[in-house]
Amino acid sequence: MPTAIDPQRRRLLTAGLALGLSGCAARAPFDPFLDLPSLPVAEVFTCGVASGAPQEDAVVLWTQLSRAAVQAAGFEAAEIPVGWELAQDAQFARALRSGIALARAADDYSVHLRVDGLAAHQRYWYRFRSLGAVSATGQTCTTPALWAAVASLKLVVVSGEQNPATWRVITENPPDLLLQLGSGMDADGARDLADYRARYAKRLADADLQAARAACAWLTVVGDAEIARGYAGPFDRHGSDKTRFLQRRAAAYQALFEHLPWAAAQRPQGAQMRLHQRLHWGRLLALHLLDGRQYRDRPDCPALAETSADFACAPVVARAREPGLLGRAQEDWLLQGVSQRAAQWNLIAQIQALLPGAGGGDGWDAFGAQRQRLLQQLLRAQVTDSLWVCQSLGGFAAAPLRLQSQARAQAMEWRAPQAQADEAAPSGGFFELTFTPQSLLVDAIQVLPGGARQVLAREHIRAPGLQRLPLHGALPV
Repeated sequence: MPTAIDPQRRRLLTAGLALGLSGCAARAPFDPFLDLPSLPVAEVFTCGVASGAPQEDAVVLWTQLSRAAVQAAGFEAAEIPVGWELAQDAQFARALRSGIALARAADDYSVHLRVDGLAAHQRYWYRFRSLGAVSATGQTCTTPALWAAVASLKLVVVSGEQNPATWRVITENPPDLLLQLGSGMDADGARDLADYRARYAKRLADADLQAARAACAWLTVVGDAEIARGYAGPFDRHGSDKTRFLQRRAAAYQALFEHLPWAAAQRPQGAQMRLHQRLHWGRLLALHLLDGRQYRDRPDCPALAETSADFACAPVVARAREPGLLGRAQEDWLLQGVSQRAAQWNLIAQIQALLPGAGGGDGWDAFGAQRQRLLQQLLRAQVTDSLWVCQSLGGFAAAPLRLQSQARAQAMEWRAPQAQADEAAPSGGFFELTFTPQSLLVDAIQVLPGGARQVLAREHIRAPGLQRLPLHGALPV
């Protein structure tokens, strides 16, 4: 059982809290526990460090203290001070900012620190210190200013869990941003907050994943696997009581917030959490990340019973309106964002595949009316070229959409392999997207067990408004 805090440590804690409340001073003390004996990093920062939610003048830095380390240090406080430091170089010779953040027991001692007042389109290095240990060093960046001309952007897209070789390849040659389709955590069987927390802690203990999370800023599109497979709004696939399921969803959202670098504004409110996000990379790219689960209606149950148990569905009855996958408010948010035409490229990311037949009865095929309306409105807004990335059966896919007057989409679908359970099998894969004002280069990359990377497919697309390079495999919508 943890011991009571002795008077000297209580004074340290009080001083640390006072510093934390004083704001982000330019050079505030970095270590709130200078006189504590050093603890191994692996015992304190067991989930590593990460960053996300980059903006032109700010970024969110994340870490988490292990409860075991907090108890071993003799603390039972609701808040533990954590020192942080931001620099312009990996050696911290040009330290820029430092201060004290608070790790709260209510958030499983996680830290979501927004550092603002930063320069646009700059790379930074950061680290944390608490309970006598210094974390690994992370690398992150701010985005270019909204209307800035940008020469290029390298974006890596991964889907779900990957084998160690894939994370090592990404770490060795980090992109500007990494987009994750699904958090990679499987919540199947989890029932309460402790279950969800334990699953994240197990997954994030992987050293190769930690290194990849520290290598660049991460963005995440949340699916159903990390909440409850096949859920739709307040319904799970088993037809459980709605009140009970919403309690479970609230626990899942809380654990999701605690273990990813979300901005504080995305903190869940009970069973509600804003998961759709938008990010601009200067004038070059606008990313629209969608939530395909929280606001969806239950689709009609399939006619064949054997296909109806994998997702929440409703008996076929007359409806006052067609079921929707995004919810009307999120659909309007998406259309407003892409209609602004503030960027040369639009990338729309979600778990469900847009193209016909790619998502089974749980995908867009069950919501044909909303899909058709969405494409028609994109056409009216003259959003003539967009890239849609999503998970797909047997892997994940990217589809450049070219809308025509009949509100049909032409696309070439590339698939990248997901990780295999057996390390002897191909280790996994990802998309590497290189955006420039003139073109987009899409590489579907397979990573072999030894770390060698192979380009399985490559497609080169001219920029919107310019002549496109030929596409094949047209798929009507």
